[in-house]
Amino acid sequence: MTRTAFTHVRIFDGSGADTYLGDVLVEGKRIVQVTRLPERVSTDDARVIAGRGRFLMPGMTEAHTHFSWNDQPSLAAIQFMPPEEHML
Repeated sequence: MTRTAFTHVRIFDGSGADTYLGDVLVEGKRIVQVTRLPERVSTDDARVIAGRGRFLMPGMTEAHTHFSWNDQPSLAAIQFMPPEEHML
């Protein structure tokens, strides 16, 4: 099974807690271990990606959405929405 260790990353876990520096170990498609520095994950037999303090968040997080478009029946209908709804 493929193991990937993301080391020294700023972790956003989606729980509402503040971000923190740590490591994340992924086996296959599953996160199997998350640590807070100075604790470290085992990098034995793992591909190591040095985060150097960069941001890491779960892949399930959507970073781009249009909340006001949810009730439109088609993409074409979006162009006929009033400007006030687009401003949301």
